[in-house]
Amino acid sequence: MEIFIDPRAGSKPLIEKFPGECVEQILEAGDVAFFGNGPDNAVWYIGIEYKKLDDFCASMKSGRFTGTQLPAMMRLYDVSFVLIEGIGFLDRHTGMLVKKMGKMSHNMGLYFKGFQNFMTSVSVHSSLAGKPCLIQRTVGPEETLQTIRATYDYFQKPWEQHTGISRPDRSKMEHISYELEVVKVQPDDPDYPKYLLRKALFQIDRIGWEVAGKIAEYYGTMESLMTAPQREIEEIPVGPNRSAGKVTARRIFESLHGYEDRNYTKRKKKAKVEELVDTGIGL
Repeated sequence: MEIFIDPRAGSKPLIEKFPGECVEQILEAGDVAFFGNGPDNAVWYIGIEYKKLDDFCASMKSGRFTGTQLPAMMRLYDVSFVLIEGIGFLDRHTGMLVKKMGKMSHNMGLYFKGFQNFMTSVSVHSSLAGKPCLIQRTVGPEETLQTIRATYDYFQKPWEQHTGISRPDRSKMEHISYELEVVKVQPDDPDYPKYLLRKALFQIDRIGWEVAGKIAEYYGTMESLMTAPQREIEEIPVGPNRSAGKVTARRIFESLHGYEDRNYTKRKKKAKVEELVDTGIGL
């Protein structure tokens, strides 16, 4: 077994887990890398970005992951993985993502639905762009170690021997055909974060490709849009003498966050009270 592990702070603890099996090497992207087998006798370069749950959430909220780390991984590796150590749970009362710490729960500052959708977007859109970046999650250090080993072993196997899903029972399958045209934007393209955002917006019901493009152009990254209030989204110009408007803004905000903009609701109520006072009805 020969893997490359970056000796810097984030991945340094992994080195002692692979005594005599790893090479310490500064990596341009990711924490772990190795060569493996791809289809048609190709040699693939595989990368793994290792993050604790807290760090992943922080890089997601700051924009560091999709703005810097993801494009670098996709540029360097044929297939990459994000290995998240630590399991978050849904707080059923608040809808927030929480992490269990003994008998206590730590709020991660993200809504569970938004966290899940973000991970889905990373996997789906990177795959559509031709450079898959897949999410793996582990409970703790021992499971992290075994996941890295399993991933390494998977790619050491000759490609033609991966038959688990390539030889299904076709007697029970429906015959279907489809065509899929994908506009590929490479990870080293400076507009790549906008492309990811546009693709994500286009998945929202009744958000067209052109409107998605205008909003993606304005905000640049998913993280920037996630911090925007609904009222701001309403004012984004999406056509000649036309802004996004209330319905579109509400649909985008609630799809991304999983809840309504409570500040927007409060402002509407406040405006209504002020109107009543001005007319003397509220006196």
